[in-house]
Amino acid sequence: MANLESILERLLVPDSTVIRQATQDLQSIYKDPSVVPVLCQILTSSHNPQIRQFAAVVLRKRLVKMWKRLDAPTKESIKTALIQILVQERTHIVLNSVAHLAAMLVLDALMDSAALELQSQFVSIFALLLDALHDSSSYVVQFYAIRCLTVMAEYVREEECHRFVELIPNVVTVIKALVLRDEDKACEAMELFDELVECEVDITSHVSLLIRFFLELATNTSLGNSIRVKGLALVSWLITIRKKHGLLPIILEAVLNIMATPTGEEGDDPVESQSPISVAAQVLDVLALNLPPEKIFTPVLQMVVPWLDSDNEFQRTAAMIAMAVMVEGCSEHIRNNCVPQLLQFTYKAVTDRSHIVRNASLFAIGQFSEYLQPEISQYSADLLPILFQFVDHALVSSHEENSYLTKIFYALETFCEQLGPGLTPYLPVLMDKLFMAVAPSASIHTRELGTSAIGAVANACQEGLLPFFPRIIQLLREYLTMSYNKSYSVLQSQAVDTLGVLARTIGTENFAPISNESIALALNLLHVDDPDLRRSVYGLFASLSYVLGDKMGSYLNDIVPQMINSLSSEEGVSTVYAASNMSFLDFSEAEEGEGEEEEEALEDNDGVQGYSVENAFLEEKEDACNALAEIAENVGAAFLPYLDDCFREVNVLSEHSAVGIRKASISTLGVFCQVWYQLCSLEDRANLDVLVNTTLLSMAAVVRTDTDRTVVIATLETLESLLKFLKGVSFIMERNPLDSLSVSIQDVLELKAQCQGVSEGNESGEEGYMAEYDSVLVECAGCVIGPLAAVAGGEVFLPFLRSLLPQLLRRLSPSSTVADKSFAIGTLAEDNLHPKLSQKSDVTTLIYSRHCSALPRQDCPRD
Repeated sequence: MANLESILERLLVPDSTVIRQATQDLQSIYKDPSVVPVLCQILTSSHNPQIRQFAAVVLRKRLVKMWKRLDAPTKESIKTALIQILVQERTHIVLNSVAHLAAMLVLDALMDSAALELQSQFVSIFALLLDALHDSSSYVVQFYAIRCLTVMAEYVREEECHRFVELIPNVVTVIKALVLRDEDKACEAMELFDELVECEVDITSHVSLLIRFFLELATNTSLGNSIRVKGLALVSWLITIRKKHGLLPIILEAVLNIMATPTGEEGDDPVESQSPISVAAQVLDVLALNLPPEKIFTPVLQMVVPWLDSDNEFQRTAAMIAMAVMVEGCSEHIRNNCVPQLLQFTYKAVTDRSHIVRNASLFAIGQFSEYLQPEISQYSADLLPILFQFVDHALVSSHEENSYLTKIFYALETFCEQLGPGLTPYLPVLMDKLFMAVAPSASIHTRELGTSAIGAVANACQEGLLPFFPRIIQLLREYLTMSYNKSYSVLQSQAVDTLGVLARTIGTENFAPISNESIALALNLLHVDDPDLRRSVYGLFASLSYVLGDKMGSYLNDIVPQMINSLSSEEGVSTVYAASNMSFLDFSEAEEGEGEEEEEALEDNDGVQGYSVENAFLEEKEDACNALAEIAENVGAAFLPYLDDCFREVNVLSEHSAVGIRKASISTLGVFCQVWYQLCSLEDRANLDVLVNTTLLSMAAVVRTDTDRTVVIATLETLESLLKFLKGVSFIMERNPLDSLSVSIQDVLELKAQCQGVSEGNESGEEGYMAEYDSVLVECAGCVIGPLAAVAGGEVFLPFLRSLLPQLLRRLSPSSTVADKSFAIGTLAEDNLHPKLSQKSDVTTLIYSRHCSALPRQDCPRD
């Protein structure tokens, strides 16, 4: 090996004979593992920069093949040497090649869980990566610098965040250039931002820069869908972390114009297809959920209303979809101001000559029916005949697209279910149509939709559906007794769901005669290897527990273990491998002047990027949680032997990554606590008190730290219900959960909880910039104060009440909205607070004076 530097030197001689002989000499020692430390030595000691550069190239090619086989000390010595070289090297061509090699080794170290060993060097590495990002002569080095940052993001500590964030503008510059050269690699580089979604790195200082960049990608129709969709998805994320950025007009213009883009295929559904059009609609939905309605709904309406008269069918479609997706986040504002106007737009669109506009209008009717209650139900005389007409047309037209048929039944089902008893006069006509939809001659998809609609009608009319009950049961029995077939599975699952709805709504005495038969049918389907069918069966068991009560106890041994298995199962989890095996030979090597050579692939069988879980298995866990809660509540003492195992498994799921599972598990834990108190003996009471105090402590932490508002709302609602129950069972609350709950409530009232999107430099938590869901969250926190005071006791709770009062009283100022004043007065009027307040004259005087300041002057008492 002593002559290796001489061999490299001869390879640089402009003589083909010398080069040929030197190549043979190099090949003779190339596979010897000892060549690696010698190459490292040449890199640090050779005085010839061309030899140093050549040594870096040869070393990289050798390590690509043998890195995994090197022992740990050798790996560490190479890493140390490379860091030293990167710090000391001043020759550009050498630095370029060494940086390329170092990027590979840094990635490998991080992916092999050696990040902690490198953390002490992160600041130095950031400086090196900054140099690499500036190296415009090598987009290879720039790309892998970003890949390094992607892997490092998870391990960046708070004191290093600012150094990491300083690199973001350089990353954007590199990706902009990379888009023009290699779109796939640009998309891969953008995974850095996907990683930041999950990390604690605060990038709010660059939100404006990033939003502009992502919109630039999203609106560039010459780019592929993947990178445009990624750009839009990242805009959604940025909206949630910083609501005030001054770019709302730009975002709206970009998003709405994308939504109005002509679809590529005649059958494309702009609502459901995972395309830039549908993701743009999702961005609008996120805006509506996170901004005050007057900030988002009014400007959007001003932009899209002219489109309703446009000759361009895609603009008309975009206008309807825009109004539809905003109703969830702006429902109260629309209900109070805009329902007649929106319906006039809808009446016009539903008769449009274009089927995609009609499709969008049906989607809008479904959304309106779901979120604009009860106001929308007042228009049933206008809307139901229109929907019936669509159903009639769909049932006689075999050529209708599935998405169009789905929208028709979505609108019909949602409107009918929300109409309640007001649907009864329409029942004969409606059921005739639905029986046609579930006829054997109809397609499986049509029968599935018809069966689902029957369940919606049952929810609305309840025992009013009794005249049709025998015929419906005969139909469902046919579906449930057929042998399992994958092609019919969606129909069987829907039949089980509808049977469960009937069990709850048709009347216990009316359903009781077929309850045992229903149990037998459900048990027969329980072990089918289909998560969608299993979760439907779990829901049916919950419904049957409502009918059978404690009589269902004899079936629990067949039911509960299977449901616990679903909670703990990892079925459906699949390994996701990186799109690239991280080979550093993906790019042309021409820029390094090496010529064309046969490349060796990186031998890396790991390449694991992460894990994914099919939605069906996630939904199975969620439904199993909800079903167990209801069964425990309805069955009573027979459930006690299973309660401990169920509680343990559900408690684990309270930290699951899926939002729906977290909500279901927390709500279920609240129910389990109540059931346990009702069933436990006096000997077990002390242990149960400890368990419930621990559970309250965990729920308080969820309120403070969970990033999803709906999870926090569900947790606060669970706390309210549980605390009201605990008041009646002489529960003794420990000081820790009391302190933690009080702090959590105060955080929400002060808009400081994690889910309220407040970070350093972020003004989105300002009270005047609250979305409707933010207001719901605050109201839910207020609803916990009274029950918490009742459980804690007056003297104990009074200091906490004093700390909460300023936030409540602030909402009684003359400038506060009616909703804020109503919330504050309603919370302070809570019966459980009266004894605490009346004991302290200074507190009551303060509340009384602030209350009077919120009233018109003539309504205030003279004294």
